[in-house]
Amino acid sequence: MLALLIGTANAATGETGASSGAFDRGLQLRRQGQISLSISELRQARAAAPTDLARMRATAELGASLLQARQLDEAAALLQQAHAFLSGRERGRVALDLGNLAVLKNQPEAASEHYREAVQLAGGDPQIEYPARLNLVRLASPPLRLAELDRIARQVSALPASVARTRWQINLGEQYGDAGEAGVPRAYQALDDARRSAAVATEPVLRAQALDMLAQLYEDQQRNAEAVQLTRRALGLAAALPAGALGDREVRLEWRLARLDSKLGRPDAALAAWQRAVRKAEALRQDLPIDDERGRSTYRTVLQPVYLGLVEGLLASADRAPGAQGSRDALRQVVDTIELMRQSELQDYLGDRCEVDAVKGGTATVIPRDVGVLYPIVLADRLELLLETSDGITRRRSAASAQQVRTLTTGFARNLRGGGEDFLSQARQLYDWVLRPVEQDLAGQRVKTLVIVPDGSLRLVAV
Repeated sequence: MLALLIGTANAATGETGASSGAFDRGLQLRRQGQISLSISELRQARAAAPTDLARMRATAELGASLLQARQLDEAAALLQQAHAFLSGRERGRVALDLGNLAVLKNQPEAASEHYREAVQLAGGDPQIEYPARLNLVRLASPPLRLAELDRIARQVSALPASVARTRWQINLGEQYGDAGEAGVPRAYQALDDARRSAAVATEPVLRAQALDMLAQLYEDQQRNAEAVQLTRRALGLAAALPAGALGDREVRLEWRLARLDSKLGRPDAALAAWQRAVRKAEALRQDLPIDDERGRSTYRTVLQPVYLGLVEGLLASADRAPGAQGSRDALRQVVDTIELMRQSELQDYLGDRCEVDAVKGGTATVIPRDVGVLYPIVLADRLELLLETSDGITRRRSAASAQQVRTLTTGFARNLRGGGEDFLSQARQLYDWVLRPVEQDLAGQRVKTLVIVPDGSLRLVAV
C-alpha cells in the first residue's frame, strides 16, 4: 500500500543545459518505476551539468531516486546539498523528499518539520503542497486526522482532473481506510473517484492501485465475492502493463486472490494464485527494498506470508492428491519453497538483496544414505514435519499450534540460558512435538546424521 507521497519534478527541459537529455531521461525512468536506470542517468546528468544550478537540480533528483531505491545515506547527503543551495519551490520539493527520508529513518519530528517547510515554500504549487499535507496527516495524532483529511478531500475534489489529483485521491482513500469505522465510507468514495478518473485519463497503473485498495476494503468488510471481482480486474490491468510497473502490488493482488479463493472453498484456484504470487515475488525480489515506506521489513510483510501461503496450499494439495506420486510432487515443491523462503530471510538479515545461494534439496542435492534433513514448519494450528532422506520425503505432523510452540521455545531458551530448573520437562515436550513423530522413519532408514532446518521460534533453541 501507498505510504508516502512524493512531489513531481517539473524542472523545465533545457534548463540543465548539455545534461538535459540524461536529466529528462532520469525523471522519465523514475516515473516508469525503473529506479536503477533513473539513478544511472541522473548521475550522468549531475556529472555533466554546465552550471552550479544545473548540478544542484540534478543532485536533488538523483537524491530523490536514491531515496526510492532505499539507498538512504547517499540520498541524505545529496538531498541536504541541494536543499542548502536551492530556494523557493525547488527547495520546497527537496524538503518534501527530506521529510520522506526522515520517516524512513523513524524521525517523525524531523519529518514534520520538513513537510511544514515544503507547504510554506510551495507557493501555491499543488504538486508540492498536497503531498506534504497528506504526509503530515499520517504523522498527526489520530483524533486530528479525520478532520484534516476531510479538509484536504474537499480541496482536492475542486481541482481540475489530473494524474496528480488521482494519486491524491488514492492516498486519501488509503488514509481514510486506516482511520477506523468512521473513515470507511469516505474511503470507498475517494477510491471510487480515483478509479473513475484514472479510467478517463487512461492511467492503468493508478486504476489498478485504486481497484486494489477497493478490493482490500471489501475483503475487510467480509464482502469476499466483490473483493475477488475487483482483484481480478486489477490483475487484468496489470497483465497489460510492463513488467514491474506495479512493483510488489501485483504480488499482493495474487496474495489476496489466493486468500479469497481459499475462503470461498476453491482450493485449486487458491493454490494457482499462491504459485503465481511466488513467481512474481521471485521476479521482483532482487529489486525489492529491504524496508518499505513505513520502515517495515518487506520480507515480513510481503515475501514470508506469500511463501507460507504457498506452503500451506501445497500441503493441502498433497492431502488431495489422488496418488502417491502427486503427493510426492507437492511435498517436493514444499521443500523448494521453504528453501526460497530461507534465502529471502537471509537477505533480509544481511540487510541487502545480495546474491545468496540457497541450499537446494531434491534433484539439486544428493543426500547420503545415512543423512536426514528435517524441516519443521510452524503453522497457526499445527506443526508439519517433512523428513528428506535419500529415499525421498516423508511427512508427519504434531498437534501443536504456533502459539504453543512459541510459548514453549521461549521458556525453554530462557531456562537454558538462565539456569532454570524446568528445562528438562520443556525439552521432553519439544522432543515429543519435533522428533518423536519421525523416530521410526529415522530408525527405518538408518539415519545417523540429522540436519534440522528450524522455523520460526524453533530457532531460539537451535544449536
